[in-house]
Amino acid sequence: MKPAFARRPRVLASTALAVVVLCVWWSWPRDPLPVAARWRTPAGSDWPLAFTSDGRALFLVRRLAGCLVLRELDSGRERVFYGPGGRAFSVQLSPGGARALVAWDQADTHTSSLTVLDLSSGEVLWRLLSTKHESFSAAFSADGSSVVVLASSTDQDRRPTRIIRRWNTRDWSESPTLSVPKEIIDATWQRFAGLTPGARDIVCRRSELELELLTLPDFRRRPFRADPERRGTNTRIWGYDVSPDGSLLIAGCWLEGTWMWDVASGKGRPIAVPHHAGLGSCGGPITSDNRFHADRGDRLGRRPHWEDIRRRLTKDQSAGSSDSEIVLWDLNAERAVATFRGQAGVCFSPDGALMATTTVKGAEMTVWRLPGPKAR
Repeated sequence: MKPAFARRPRVLASTALAVVVLCVWWSWPRDPLPVAARWRTPAGSDWPLAFTSDGRALFLVRRLAGCLVLRELDSGRERVFYGPGGRAFSVQLSPGGARALVAWDQADTHTSSLTVLDLSSGEVLWRLLSTKHESFSAAFSADGSSVVVLASSTDQDRRPTRIIRRWNTRDWSESPTLSVPKEIIDATWQRFAGLTPGARDIVCRRSELELELLTLPDFRRRPFRADPERRGTNTRIWGYDVSPDGSLLIAGCWLEGTWMWDVASGKGRPIAVPHHAGLGSCGGPITSDNRFHADRGDRLGRRPHWEDIRRRLTKDQSAGSSDSEIVLWDLNAERAVATFRGQAGVCFSPDGALMATTTVKGAEMTVWRLPGPKAR
């Protein structure tokens, strides 16, 4: 039997090896939630837009090819839809889920297009081609009987105007155009404006810390303001989202966090979403049961020097996990469920059981199973 001093080097080496293995295992990236589906995207160009009504397929925009893709999660089969030109940037489903309202943007010709697809046959039922509207937001009405479009245009004196256009989904006849009053445009419109789900209201940013809802068709104004005591470059609202039932309004206030309002009462409160250092809140979608909120965090300014050194050593030239992340927040328990580093695009299934995310450059798509009784 060897003496103790002869066995000590082996003991130390085994202990050091065990510590190294334990550190590697602890730092190895893990999936924060169970994965329902995952695939590599061609040429890193896919971006999630919306799930179908049954949650078994996902609408993707293939940005390099300029087409819309409907991918089945179980089989992986894809159906490709080509528009009038450009790329799709928005997909809205009808209340029954049989039709999809797709918005297209063609940057080289400054043309915006809107098409209605029949998902069973793949045919284009209706198309609106606009060359004079700079931008627009479109949605089905709550009962699915009409398509509502909020369009930006200019008058004869080249002053900005906002108009509301409606089409009947039965015969695609257009109703009389509504014009947003000029005094509301001058006092309200700033960075963004869009229709809420069901085309009930128009939501727009009135000031750095205030959103405003304009009820259609009489344009009744309702303000929603964040903390009035805080002002500065890092307190402005950078993004907003409305819950599918229209009861909650969430806004990302950059480094000051996230604010949520109850639309019925108008009361708001801050949400302490924990983003990593240097990442600011930009808002995000809400599940249909108002349980989860996916808060997007983007980098404010230049990334730290240690991240540049890491990229030089690892020869990583892609957009890394330090530039963007998504925090899944439980609105009922008021806590963070999971953090997805390096993820950018996000959308929820209609039943609130699945969440789709993609990497910053769209190289990998992942569908996650959300916790709770509705998870499949």
